[in-house]
Amino acid sequence: MRVCVRVWLCLLALGCVLFGGQSVSNSGTIKGFVVDPSGAAIPGAAVEIRNPVSQYTQTTKTDQHGSFQFLNVPFNNYHLSVTEAGFQGAFQDVDVHSAVPLEVKVPMLIGAAQTTVTV
Repeated sequence: MRVCVRVWLCLLALGCVLFGGQSVSNSGTIKGFVVDPSGAAIPGAAVEIRNPVSQYTQTTKTDQHGSFQFLNVPFNNYHLSVTEAGFQGAFQDVDVHSAVPLEVKVPMLIGAAQTTVTV
């Protein structure tokens, strides 16, 4: 039993030396929140990231606090878009280039009212 524990500890130490105790990542996280002009959260908004070259896409909806999160996003540039009824669409370009989470705030403007009259 003691030999097994010692072997395990030696392998663990060797792994820390070889890899510096860090894992190598080629993806990141985008997280943020969506707000209206007054700064209030917009729950249920549709959020999408898309890379037009690779065609990589992820979609989600904001939670009750207006928050959203995309995990395991490959390093690249993305076009982030947010849509919700009653608001104008909001768009931002984001660059994921590290494992450090990228935080964004997406303000949305109130949409123009439309009236249809049928005669």
